[in-house]
Amino acid sequence: MKMELKTIRIQRVVEQQNLASVMKSGSLDVLATPQMIAWMEEAACLCLDLDQGKTSVGISMNVSHDMASPLGATITIEAKMVNVDGRKIRLSRHRTKAGEFRAIKFNPVIILRVLIWERFQNLRRIIAFISSFIA
Repeated sequence: MKMELKTIRIQRVVEQQNLASVMKSGSLDVLATPQMIAWMEEAACLCLDLDQGKTSVGISMNVSHDMASPLGATITIEAKMVNVDGRKIRLSRHRTKAGEFRAIKFNPVIILRVLIWERFQNLRRIIAFISSFIA
């Protein structure tokens, strides 16, 4: 698979639903780390030019959330692809202008969307089967 190395920037504004106090990841009214990571993954996904029927899943991320971003802050998230090795892609330099955070490495893997869905359905059937003996 030949993939062009890209850098993508997106901007998001910290809203009420993005706060740590609302997402239950802390008690302060500042950008929640889980929301920060979701935005980083959004930017990473925009870097990928995947064929129909393919998707990606993150397999590892090294994150540092160094400064609080209050309600109303505008955040710029940058994702830079630095390497493609088969199905593995390495991204780096996720960062913001307000509220410092960064992911030194983020490693998604390209997979077939159908395969993941089939495995999920098989797992549900197995759980239902086992549950029928317990009930």
